[in-house]
Formats: sequence, C-alpha cells, structure tokens
Amino acid sequence: MTPEGRVKAQFKRRIKPYIHVYQHWPVPSGFGKPGVDCYLCVPIWLGGIDGLASVFPHGAFCAIEFKAPGKVPTPLQQQTLNDIQAARGMTWVISDDVGMNIFFRWLEKIYRGAYSEEARILKGPPKK
Repeated sequence: MTPEGRVKAQFKRRIKPYIHVYQHWPVPSGFGKPGVDCYLCVPIWLGGIDGLASVFPHGAFCAIEFKAPGKVPTPLQQQTLNDIQAARGMTWVISDDVGMNIFFRWLEKIYRGAYSEEARILKGPPKK
C-alpha cells in the first residue's frame, strides 16, 4: 500500500462510525471535472439559541485531499480546493495523524452535537 493509501485507509476506519455523514469517494477516470479524493456532507449543530437547541436543516460540505506525509496538493487539486472554499465549503488536506486528529475533532463537535439527546428531543430522530 502507498503512503497516501495508508492515510486514506486510516481515515476510512475512523469515519465508519459516523453513519449520518454522506461520503463520496470518486474514482478518477480521466473524464469530467477534476476533483479531490473525498467529499462529505456533515450535519451541522447550532448550539443553544435563546436556550433552545437546533439542528441546521442542511449540512457542511467538505472536500478532502489525502497526501503522503510531507506532500502537498498539485496545482489542479489546490485550485479545486480553492473553488470549494470560495463556495463556502470546508476543505482539508490530510497527510498525517496531526491533520487527521484536527479533522476528527472538528467532525466530532458538529456531528455529536447534531445527534445529541437535546437535538433529538427538539427535532425528532434523524431521517434515514
């Protein structure tokens, strides 16, 4: 397995418990618009508003490019990440445990909040 492949495999193991996170892992074929390794849509938690909890009706769109440790995105990959940021999407370049841990701390904050007991009482169970 390549160093980048090991980073992706570790990510896939860690994201598995987050069943309400939509994942798309495109397979490059040379056709269509260039992209990055992974796209996610994560439910968003908006903490207490006037003492009430609410779940934003949409999710956070994320794009992730995985790299071997020490490597950076190609200019085309970086342009794709920049375009997604310009459209208010979240982007991540993950190449090591530090980047992976930062991403999962961010994910945990909004995911666990969106599916907390307080949010379930207010909005009902998540739709399947």
